[in-house]
Order: sequence, then C-alpha cells, then structure tokens
Amino acid sequence: MSGRDRISGLPESLLTQILSHLPTKQSVQTSVLSKRWENVYLSVPGLDLDCSVLPNYDADEVLLSFLTFIDKLLEFSPELSLFKVKIKCRNTMIDGFTDRIGTMIDRGTQHLDVVSSTDYYEDTLSDLLPVVDFMPMNLLTSKTLVYLKLSSSGLMDPGFVSMPCLRFLHLEEVKWLVHLEKLVSGCPVLEELTLVRDLDDEYSRRHEEFTAMRVRSRSLKKFRVPLKHRWDCSSEVRCTLEIDAPGLEHMSLGEDQFDSVVVKKLSCLLEVELDIKFVVNFGEFFDPSDASKRTEIRGFLNGISSVRHMIISAKTVKALDLYSKEGMIPKFNNLSRLEAVFHGKLLQFMPALLECCPNLKHLVLKVLHSEEMEEGLELTDVPRCVSSTLECVEIQEQLELEEGKMKATSYFLGNSAILKKLILSPTAYDPRYVVESEIVDKVNKLTKRSTGWFRFVMSGMDRISELPECLLTQILSYLPTNQSVQTSVLSKRWENLYLSVPGLDLNCSVLPNYDADEVILSFLSFIDKLLEFSPESVLFKVKVQCRDTMIDGFRDRIGMMIDRGTQHLDVVSSTHCLEDDNFHYPIVDMMPMNLYTSKTLVYLKLSSSGLMDPGFVSMPCLKFMHLEEVKWRVHLEKLLSGCPVLEELTLSRDMDDDYAIGNEEFMVMRVRSQSLKRFSVLPLRQARDYHSRVECTLEIDAPGLEHMSLGDDQFDRIVVKNLPSLLVVELDIKFFVKVGVLFNTWDVSKSNEIRDFLNGISSVGHMIISGMTVHAFEHYSKAGIIPKFNNLSRLQAVFHGKLLQFLPAFLECCPNLKHLILKVLYPEEMDEGLELTDVPRCVSTTLECVEIQEKLQWEEGKMKATSYFLGNSAVLKKLILSPTAYDPRDVLESEIWEKVNKLTKRSTGCEIIIRAMKEEVVII
Repeated sequence: MSGRDRISGLPESLLTQILSHLPTKQSVQTSVLSKRWENVYLSVPGLDLDCSVLPNYDADEVLLSFLTFIDKLLEFSPELSLFKVKIKCRNTMIDGFTDRIGTMIDRGTQHLDVVSSTDYYEDTLSDLLPVVDFMPMNLLTSKTLVYLKLSSSGLMDPGFVSMPCLRFLHLEEVKWLVHLEKLVSGCPVLEELTLVRDLDDEYSRRHEEFTAMRVRSRSLKKFRVPLKHRWDCSSEVRCTLEIDAPGLEHMSLGEDQFDSVVVKKLSCLLEVELDIKFVVNFGEFFDPSDASKRTEIRGFLNGISSVRHMIISAKTVKALDLYSKEGMIPKFNNLSRLEAVFHGKLLQFMPALLECCPNLKHLVLKVLHSEEMEEGLELTDVPRCVSSTLECVEIQEQLELEEGKMKATSYFLGNSAILKKLILSPTAYDPRYVVESEIVDKVNKLTKRSTGWFRFVMSGMDRISELPECLLTQILSYLPTNQSVQTSVLSKRWENLYLSVPGLDLNCSVLPNYDADEVILSFLSFIDKLLEFSPESVLFKVKVQCRDTMIDGFRDRIGMMIDRGTQHLDVVSSTHCLEDDNFHYPIVDMMPMNLYTSKTLVYLKLSSSGLMDPGFVSMPCLKFMHLEEVKWRVHLEKLLSGCPVLEELTLSRDMDDDYAIGNEEFMVMRVRSQSLKRFSVLPLRQARDYHSRVECTLEIDAPGLEHMSLGDDQFDRIVVKNLPSLLVVELDIKFFVKVGVLFNTWDVSKSNEIRDFLNGISSVGHMIISGMTVHAFEHYSKAGIIPKFNNLSRLQAVFHGKLLQFLPAFLECCPNLKHLILKVLYPEEMDEGLELTDVPRCVSTTLECVEIQEKLQWEEGKMKATSYFLGNSAVLKKLILSPTAYDPRDVLESEIWEKVNKLTKRSTGCEIIIRAMKEEVVII
C-alpha cells in the first residue's frame, strides 16, 4: 500500500541519530509506534533528562521507576558510548543517581551537563543547610570528556585530577571540596572556563583555605564570570579571584562576585569585557580614599593594560571615574577598539578615559542622557587618539535636532582629524519623532575636521559591512580560501577580512603552470601574509591539497599552522616522481616534526605524505586519524601509542613504498590501541592488478574496537587479537592480494591464518560480507571448519550464482541470527540443479526478519531464496523484497503480490513487504 511504514525502513543508525536531537522523554515515547520502534530509543548515543518535572504523587515509586529506566538504558547496549549526557535535577533529590552518572562517564561520555538539586533541610538550630549532590570520583579522571557543565553540584577532592581532553568547563554555584586550582591543573588542554560563584557556600564559610579561587592555566584561552543574578547583599564569605593564564585571549567579568580580583601574566589578552564596580555590596561603590582598594584596582588595570579590545559597562565607567579622582589610570597602548556606556554627566569623563587609549582606532559609544544632563556639559579636551588615530566612531545616543544637542556626535565630527566613518545606530533615535532625511541633513551641516574620504552610516545603509567581524569571518570560513580572498575587492571594509578567517582551504594542484616558480613564490608569500596578519588567532581547520604540485618550503608553513592550535588538519601531498635511469623515484612531502606533539589536533588526514620517526609522539586530543598511502619512516604502532584517546583509524596502504622494500622492519603494521573504537582499511585509490612488491602483515590488537571494516586485499596476512567489544565487521577481502586468485586450500599456513582470523571476530554482533568474501569462506570450508558466531544477530551478505548452495551451511554457523539481508546475483544458467534443502537452526528457531534482493521471476521453481525462507522460517515476522529486486520492464507490479501471496509460509504471522518502484505493498 502506498506510503506505509517508510520511516521504519530507515537504518537504525539514522533513526537513533534523529532521536538524539530530542529530549529523552520524547525519544522514549516513540517506542509505542510499532514493534520496530520498541527499543530504538535505548540505542540513542545520548541522554537528555529533566528529573525536576517528575510528578510529586507517590514520589518514591516514581523515582524507583525512573532509576529502573536508567538502568535499563545502561544495560541494553553496554558497549555503546553515551557521547552527550544532559541531566537536570534542580528540584528533585534522587538517591543513587550520581552512581549512574559515574557509569555514564565510564561509557565514554564527551559532553556532560548536570544541574543538581538545591534541596535544603532544617537542622536543630532551625538553620537551613543544603543537601549537595556530589559528583562521582571518576569524573575527575575521565579520558573522554571534552565539555563539562555543572550547576549546584558538589566536587570532592579526588587526590588526583586528570582530564586530558577537557576543553570547555562551566561551573555554576558549585560546592567546593577541592581547590579550583587543583581542578584546572589536571586539564592540560582546557580552553574555556566559565565560573559563577556560590555566594553562600557553607563549606567555604568554615574553611579559610577556600577564600581564594585561583585560575592558573597555560592553555586557557577564554575565561568568563557571567552576569547571572542581581545580588542585593554581600556574600557572607569573602573571596579573592586570582587569574594567572599567560595564553588567555578573552576575559569577561560580568558581576561583582569577588571582593578582589588579581590578574597576572595576561600578555596575550585580546579582549576584556567588564561589568564590575570592584566591590561586592549591592548598590555601593568603593571609597576613593581607600588606599587598599586603589592599589587593587591599579594592579588590575596594569594587568590588563595590553588588551586590544575592551568592553565596559556604565557601572565600570563610573568605577573608573571614581578611581581617577585619587589614582592614575594606566595607558592602554595596544587598545584599538573600545565599547563603553556613559550615563548622564559621566560623559564629561570620556576625554580623560580616551587619553589613556593613545592608539584607539574604533570607538562604540552608548550615551544614556538624563533630562538635566545637557546643562553645563562641555566636551573641550581633545585626547591624542581623537586627533591622530581614531578612524571609526559608532554612537548610540538620542538624536535630537535642536541647537546644541547631539553633543557626542558633534564632538567627534569636530575634533577627529582622520575619522573615516561615523555610525549612528538604528537604536539611537525614535522614528516617531525624527524623520531620517532630517537627520542626514542635520549631521551633514555639523562641522567636520576630517576632510578626507568619510562615510556617515544611518539605518538601512551598508548593513552587511556593519556585521561584526567575527560573523563575517565565520561566513567566509565556509568558502575555499581562493573564494574568500576574492571578497577583498568588495570594499575597504572587506579588504583584509579573509586574513582573519580561522581556517584555510587551499587546492595548490590547480596553480597555473606558466612561470611556475613565480606563481609558487607568490603563493607562499600569500601564506606568509596570512600567518603574519593575526599571529595570535587560531587556524582551527586547515585543508591543503598538493596532489600535482611540489612546493618547496610548504612543510614549514604547515608546521606554523600546527603551532597556531590547528584542530583539523587534512593534507594531500604531492605524488611527483623523479626519473633516473628509467626508474621513477617518488618525491616525498615529509610532515613537520611538531605534528607529532600537537596538543590541539583532534582530526588528522594525510594522503601520500611522509612520516618521519620523531623519537617521541604525544597527541593527547587526537580522536580521528586517516592515513592514505603514507610513506612510513615511523612505525604505525609507535604513532598510535602517542594517541591515548584515538577513536577512529582509517588506513589505505601504499603498495609500492620504496623505503619499506629495503627495510624488513616495516613488513608488519600493528594497530594496537586501548581507546580505538573504529578501524577501516579503505580500497586503494586505483585498482591494482598485481601483487605488492612488499609483503606485509596487518596485526590488530584493540580491546575496545567496536567497528572494523577491511575493504581491500592490501595485506598478505591479517592477524586479530583481543577484540571482545566487536559489534560490527565489514569484509570485502579474499585473504590474498593477487587479483582473481584465491588461496590454495591445501596451504596449511593460509588455512590456519583464516581460522585464527574467524575465531578472532567470532564475538561480532553484526557482519557485512561481500560476494568475494563469501567465495573465500566457501573455499575455506572445504579444508577447515568455520567457527560459530554465537553473538551474531544481523548478517548482510552477497551470494553469486551457485554459491547460494553454500548459504545453509554458512547460516549453520550463526545459531542466534535474527536479521538477514541477502543479495543474490543470478547468472542465466544458475537455477539448474540448485536445491536448498538443509534448514539450519537459526532459520527454524531465531530468524525474525529477512530482506532479499533477488531478481523476481515468475516461472515455476524460480525465486529460490524467497521460497526457501518463507517455507522454512518458523518464527519469521517480516520478509522484505527490496525495490532493487525486480525489473519493472519484465514484471508488472500487480503480478508481484499475487505471486508472493501464493508461496508456502511456515510462519503464519509473517508480514511480507514488497518495496516496488512506486509504492510499498504489504501482505499479512
């Protein structure tokens, strides 16, 4: 019937991916849709639960049911990683739930977000004391966590902290029993830290050692204390915040949560955002005569004086004005962009503040006028930056056209000698009272000191160019670099934007051939310009293709990009060869040595590149590695040993590696890893019709491996060891390299190799095998015994011609098979003499679903596979004939369901689904 049950036919991996975007509650609700959906939600690689909305009636029973559900989820697929876990328990205390969180962490969680309970109990003195959810101890030694967010949770001191992959840490009102400094010290690649202090932490109140919170990190790039609450009282616990982070680039202090703030070693600071008044009491500012507070503020301002971009609130402007009455504000010599809010007559303080910014180029000014503000307000002092460096001013103030109004606008137009652009923001006037045409006329009449090229921007004009630079560069990052560069001709605003894009995507193989040396020199000059323009910015993603172009010195540039914190590196190296005495010698692009010690790389893909032996390998964050036809000068085993969190490895061997030919030590490639989850051997880029000149053995020893795919005969021998976690294996090999030649069944060594390989993968749950591998298994069965695959529940296989006769014998090795996808490729003469009579155990007792792709022919005795399973499967629930299984030119759709419905069915409850070209027919 047209349109029935199409979604249920999607692969489970796609269904679980769809469900992963829903809260777990909604994901569970899909289990009632059909039998197909009954347990799909249990395979979702994530958890998103809001425990705070559990019903209050019969609470104990509800909580018990809830924990039972969690246990069911954790037990259903114990090998499955819960990549993302989000739990909210704000108003519900669940005993034993932290133990479940510990189990989830052990399952390889990468993203953990927990909002703990904030319950309180009353003690004997009628004081309310908090009930704290302490996080499990294995949290602080997780090898997989990349993102951690905790709210109202408790953190014990584990003695030892090691989170080698944690990059994002958000701690909100945490109850501290471990020092923040110790926690941060165990996160060697931490990049972002967000902190919201608990102003009433009972433990800190009783322990003076917690009166200082120290943020000390060499890797930290961004630190935030966000504006979350408006406190109307001081904290009962005094606390100092100390920040010592030499690599810190962005700092935001959005609330007065600390009595004092001390900063050290912030030489890399690019941006600081301040909404503090340097004291905790609500509504109170410090006393300018307080020498201790002045010393603290002076130390803080000196500590951030190297910043380039500063954003300050009206509260901070007032604090700086107060401080300036008794102390001296330091020079911000590197400051090129300032955003500030000025209330009322504090605008009088603006020239003094700008005097401390001698090289300012861009000013964003929000002026909040009071009714009496204009009286007596005169801006006469002209600081150095206004007269010599200020190029762009954006003003948000009420636009009033009466004489003497618009003070800030008049001030900058009349005093800025090199001003190129003045922007009046769309929020700066009320269109009910002011007509835009009047504004333009009024502003054009104001005195302008800058006589050069100048733009006045109003609402609706030049909107794209006024977008923030970070947004424009994000847009450009989705383009190849050559297209990104082309935007530089759009306007002055776009001239250098492409140089700030946090990525590089270059195809050097398309460089023109004419005057090649000059072109390559220009190309390298462009790379150098890009690297020098923003030496502090990170090139997160670098993709370079040099397949047909050898560029001397380009390796050094790749090394510089790696030092810039690259996380994603994809390099296709040159395949040039040098001809000598009629022999071709490859010219190898060796990768730079700092590649092996990158602390930031998460994804690495190399094609045709050379890898030297660095002596030491340490890539603590590398999770994905793709190596295609690499020239090896370092053992693969050594490379993998330095990647402690590697999850995916893809390999395509170079069949003609000249170095390996002369070095027997490279005749074995060992894949040994405790963390590896997925391993693939890809088909070669070019079909090979000859044996490799270098014999090579592949050894795989990965106890955590879940998915293995061997897609080409690139190795003379394959040895597998210690694969207890294997879930899926995909085989397209014949256990020998020569094309078109199978092994000799009398070769005892080869038979032992195949037997050991099959025993090594015998615990697999899902197997996919090609026609070539089926032929190899059938060939081997003449000399050896195929082991039992007792855990195999799903099999996908291709059978050519009379090899279908081997199907029952192979299924006998799968005693618990539930789902079979079978593709049968018939030759014209195949049906003669083909009889499927043996009925293995799985067909009669466990097989529930069979999908068959075979040519539907209606003559008597045809459709052998379909007839076989319908006639012999005792518990079959569903038989599917795929849309690719017939030729609509030869078979009318109306004939299909009539013919299939007449076939003998042993299972009376079997549903037959015929997937035709135009519609899906279901027979019950």
